[in-house]
Parts: sequence; structure tokens; C-alpha cells
Amino acid sequence: MPSLPSPTLRLTLVALCATTGLLAPRSLLAQGSLTPPGAPAPTMKSLDQIEPRTAISTPNFVIANPGAYYLTANLVVPAGPGITIAASGVTLDLNGFALLYSGSDTANTNAAIQVNRDQKNIAIYNGAIQGGVTNDLNNFFVGAGFGYGIAVPQPLNDGSPQAAPVNLRVSDVNITGLVYDGINLPNSGSLVERCTVNTVGGSGIQADSVRGCSATATGRDAIKANEISDSRGDAQAGYGIYGQTVQNSYGTTLKGNYGTYGDQVINCYGEASHQYGYGVSGFTVTASYGIGSVQGVFAFTAQNSYGSSDAGTGLQAYNAENCNGETSTGIGLQAETATGCSGDAYMGTFGLIAHAAINCNATSHGPGTAMNCVSAMNCYAQSYAAGAGLAASIANNSYGTSVSGTGIIATNIALTCVGASTSGTGLQTRIANSSVGTSASGLPVSAVYKYNMP
Repeated sequence: MPSLPSPTLRLTLVALCATTGLLAPRSLLAQGSLTPPGAPAPTMKSLDQIEPRTAISTPNFVIANPGAYYLTANLVVPAGPGITIAASGVTLDLNGFALLYSGSDTANTNAAIQVNRDQKNIAIYNGAIQGGVTNDLNNFFVGAGFGYGIAVPQPLNDGSPQAAPVNLRVSDVNITGLVYDGINLPNSGSLVERCTVNTVGGSGIQADSVRGCSATATGRDAIKANEISDSRGDAQAGYGIYGQTVQNSYGTTLKGNYGTYGDQVINCYGEASHQYGYGVSGFTVTASYGIGSVQGVFAFTAQNSYGSSDAGTGLQAYNAENCNGETSTGIGLQAETATGCSGDAYMGTFGLIAHAAINCNATSHGPGTAMNCVSAMNCYAQSYAAGAGLAASIANNSYGTSVSGTGIIATNIALTCVGASTSGTGLQTRIANSSVGTSASGLPVSAVYKYNMP
């Protein structure tokens, strides 16, 4: 007979079977259904559950309760306001659609979107507003359209709420063909950004802050706000750009007086072709370029700027630093104090006029004087015709030259200066000290007193 396993081996086999379940009764084994369960129930929320929104599909819609609203298609408006916001805390998503005017009123005063007074925290974005107004060849606005794109009505004398809306935001809205204004919002915290307005009989955009916008072919001011940046305004009349702080912006006007105007103007362009036009004007103008019939740039302080004018002054400022001005028949640059500046007159009176000119240069291509000032230090002035190169009361370490006029005229003293002329006097002064005058056919030096010189 075969021998039986040893007791130790038998105990080992029993323990192994117990561990693997080979000795467990059938009732202890898993006996669930092999059929897989159904699909899991949805766990995500719909957009309406996250942000309940109300659809707008009919014109003359009045928003009377706070919440989010949106267009479902283009909204054709024959008369009256397209949408009236009569509640605070409203978000209006145009959803890429447009409000289209279909009426025939050429003097319409209703807005496509009207924000009633005494409301706050309103946002309007992502769509368009379109009327039928066009600009004829004579710069008149003709045709029918909404009176205004997005606007707040004027206060009434009927006891209704009079406070201007607060915290209005309009973004990514394109507006064209209106009787009056494109976007007209109060200064109480309103912001307009990335919007375009074109062909409106009134103003383009008015708000507290305007950023990244464009308003062109406007009957009055193109863009007017306290703070304007990265924007363009082209007006047929009125201001191209008008603000307190204006940065990185471009303003022009055809019949108005100012291309770009602001208390502080930084890195801007302005052009005014009207006979009384100023290209860029401000209390402080920095790194800007202006072209105007009266003055290219006009400021109390101008820094690193350029001004040009056909018949007027290229650049005029009380303090001008590192600036350039040019003119055809007027004055290139005029300042009380000019430092590191340049003035150029083609047929004008003066290239540069200043009480004190320091490290400046000026040229004149006509009969006028290149540089005229009380005090000139380290300056260079050149006349290509009969005008004087440099005319000053005191000239210090300066150089002046003229073809047929006087190189330097210093009514009091010329110190370490050089004056040269082809046929006129090289240097003319009362006191000449360590200075030089040359002339090919005229008088080299005319001085009452000479020191440290032949």
C-alpha cells in the first residue's frame, strides 16, 4: 500500500486549501448577476442650471428683472427702443446677432438698447447694431436708423428717478448707420472696450473709460471720455479724441478744431485740417505727433514730440524738451524754454523761437531767421537764404550760418561762438569774447568790444 502523507504535510495541504477557498462551501462563493448595469446617470449641469438665462426673440423687449438675457436671432426693430433695460444687475448677451432698424424715421430719437436711469451693474456685449444712415459726398448724414445705439435717456421733469446709471460695461459691439450717437453713456463708472462705431450723425462713443475702440465718420466728437487708450477717432466735426488721460490713440478731425486733446497725452497722433485746427493739444504732451493748420502740437509741457503746420506753428509749448517742430510759412517751434529741440521753417518767419534755447538746432529755407531767442547755449542755427542764422541777446558756445544774411546776431554778448556767412556778416555783436566770424565776401566780425580774439 502506498504510504500516507505525513501529519505535517497534511496540515499544510489543509491550510493551503482553506486560504484559496477550495474547501469553502458553495454558499460562501460570490453568486451575483453577470449582467452589466445600465449607463450612469448624467452628473453635469446644463448652462441654464449654472446660469439661468432668458431668451429675447421679439423687439421692444423690456428687461424688468435682474438676470442674464440673450438674443436667439437678429432682432428687427421697426420703431421704438429695441431693448429697454429697466433693472439693475443685468447681463445682455447679443450672442453674435444684430439689432436691425427697419423703420423709415430719419429723425428717430429711440435707442437700439436703452438703459434707464437709476440702474447699475449692467453688461452688454457680443453683437451689432445697424441702421440705414449713410454719409453722402458732402459729408451730410442721410437716411433712417436708430437714433442711438446704446444710450441713457435724458432726465425728465416728472419726478422719475434721475440718477445716472452706475457701472455700465459695453464690449465687442459693432455699430453703424445711426441718426445721432453710437454709444452715449454717463461718466459714472462706464466702460466701453473693443467696440467700433461708423457713420453716425452725432458722437461716436462717450463714456467714462474707452479702451481699444474705433469711431469713424462721426458728425461730432468721435471719442470722448475721461480715460482713453489704444483707440482711434475720426470725426468730420468736433474732436477726434477728447479726454483727460489719452494714451496710444489716434485722433483726426476734418472740420473741428482738435485732432487729439487731453490733459495728459502720451504716445498719440492728432491731425486737424480745419483752418483753426490743432493736431495734438494738452497740458502735458509726451511722445506724440501732431499736424494742424494753426498748430501741430500745443502744450504747456511737450516732451519727445513732433509738430507740423503749413501756415501756423509746428510745435508750441511753455517747456519743450527733445521736440521737433516744422512749418511751411509760419514758425517751426516756439517755447519759453526749449531743450534739445529742433525747429525748421521752409518759407516761414522763424525755425525756432524761445526765451532760452539749450542744445537746440534750427534751420530756415526762406527769408526768416533760423533761430531767435533771448539766450542761446550750445545751439546750431542755419539759414539757407537771406535770414540770420542765430539771433539772440546772449549767445554762448553756439554756431550760426547764413547764405546772404548774418551768421550770428548777438545784441549783447557772444561767448565762444562761431558765425559764418557767404556774403553777409559772419558775427555781429556788442561784446565778442573768444568767438570767430567768417564771411566769403562780407564782414567777418562786427563788434564794439573784442576779448581773447584778433
